[in-house]
Amino acid sequence: MEFRPLICPQCGGEITNYTPGQAYATCGYCNTRFLIERDKEPDIPMPVYQEIDDSPPDDPNKAVAGIVTVIILALAVSLFIALTTSKGSKSSASSTSSANRKPSPSPAAQLNVFEFGGKGTTDGLFNGASAIAVDSPVGITGSIYVGDETLRVQKFNFLMGAKFDWAIQIPAKGANYESAQKINKLAVGKNGKLYVAVGGVILVYNEGSKKLMATIQVAPDYIQDLALKDDDSMVAVASNERTETLLFINNAGKVTKRISGFHSHAFNDPISPTATAVSAIRLAVNNKGEIYSVYALGSLGSYQISSNNDELMIASFTPGGTFVSKLAKSMNSCGIATDSKGRIYVSNDSAIDVYSAAGEYITGFPNVGRARAFAFDAQNNIYIVADDNVIKRTAVK
Repeated sequence: MEFRPLICPQCGGEITNYTPGQAYATCGYCNTRFLIERDKEPDIPMPVYQEIDDSPPDDPNKAVAGIVTVIILALAVSLFIALTTSKGSKSSASSTSSANRKPSPSPAAQLNVFEFGGKGTTDGLFNGASAIAVDSPVGITGSIYVGDETLRVQKFNFLMGAKFDWAIQIPAKGANYESAQKINKLAVGKNGKLYVAVGGVILVYNEGSKKLMATIQVAPDYIQDLALKDDDSMVAVASNERTETLLFINNAGKVTKRISGFHSHAFNDPISPTATAVSAIRLAVNNKGEIYSVYALGSLGSYQISSNNDELMIASFTPGGTFVSKLAKSMNSCGIATDSKGRIYVSNDSAIDVYSAAGEYITGFPNVGRARAFAFDAQNNIYIVADDNVIKRTAVK
């Protein structure tokens, strides 16, 4: 008899070290650890055991009494089911109209389908991983970029099971910044270029190259975050000791527009102290060019601030940066992003919450670890940088 084998989703190799009922498996060829989906579990035959009852035969009178008891219980269960079904039908009918007003079905997630990394300073490991970018689409070069607090940007070959490729060491000092502590943001454009935000500059590298191609300068302001648009132009948020500024940067690297205090002015009562609040804002842009921002209080650590719930919300803006509305609360975020379907993802402590473009809560991905950064590929897989220095990919359907 032939049975369906378990196949590695990364390299296609057959998994041989598998035990029935096992939740995860590791490929012996590419070392990929992945979740075993129940409907893809191999058809491994299991031994069949037949229980033999060698006890003496029961008293016939006891057997008759047992049969009567079973009949009575069966009638009682049937009556209970009939009553429950009748009540359920009424309640179901009354809730149909409200169910039709709910948003579209939630995306389903499979956590830890794929993961790599860990704490360390050698190739393939991270010391305070804080930024991540994925080719969009992955098929361009099949690369994942991860930055950490040693100012390294490591490149991994996704098509080879996240195999380490090479690393770039970002200088701690440069012509436009004096002391960089970490990499603030990584992004990969559709043109394949890698963008590295550090201090008051954005360093631009050609596709698959470690050679610096260009530098976009914002200094003396400090770049907190950036988000690429479909045409490889971008928006970025920079700050100084007074306020935050929304920057529009074209695909040639030139700043074409500035909006001072864009996020703080969207709220009537800005967070206090302002000097701290303006250094904790994150950005996202959807496929229509609409802009979202949020206070990234998760990045402040133990710093104490004064705020109210109305300030801790996602703000939406037009593609030109005009404030539109407040969408949903975000109490402890360190980042925000959108997927190809326009859904909004916001980190919230050890979970990631998902909202519609209108701010309706859709679903959440709990227990992913305290996310420090996350990014999407074109297939809506989300790659999460957790505080344990492990990169986790969640398959979003």
